[in-house]
Amino acid sequence: VRCLQVLVYTFLALARLNRDYHDVRKSASTVFVVRLWDKIGRALRLTSRSVDFIGDRALLLTLRACLLVFEVAGILVPILLIRGNVVLALPIAWAFCMMLAWTSAFDLAALLVATMAFWVPP
Repeated sequence: VRCLQVLVYTFLALARLNRDYHDVRKSASTVFVVRLWDKIGRALRLTSRSVDFIGDRALLLTLRACLLVFEVAGILVPILLIRGNVVLALPIAWAFCMMLAWTSAFDLAALLVATMAFWVPP
């Protein structure tokens, strides 16, 4: 089970290395971040007027920053798991899975969180 989980995280990391992932206007991560911020905005009861106040430039920079954070976290998780640093890798993976579950891919997130128990030392 550990090997399969490392393979899933490795392929998730490799998917982030393509050219279109870094383009904010084409990336699937942009959709992910927008849906996540939409849920957070609804929970905070932000209006469209307050979002307009932020401005397009700030929103674009926020999208790029989130894209880089997701990319670094996605690449770090399989490397940390392979190297045996489970204490750092599992919280990063858990946070990523929670964000996935909040927005779109509940089945993948549930599977990955359920298999995290196999990494806990005896």
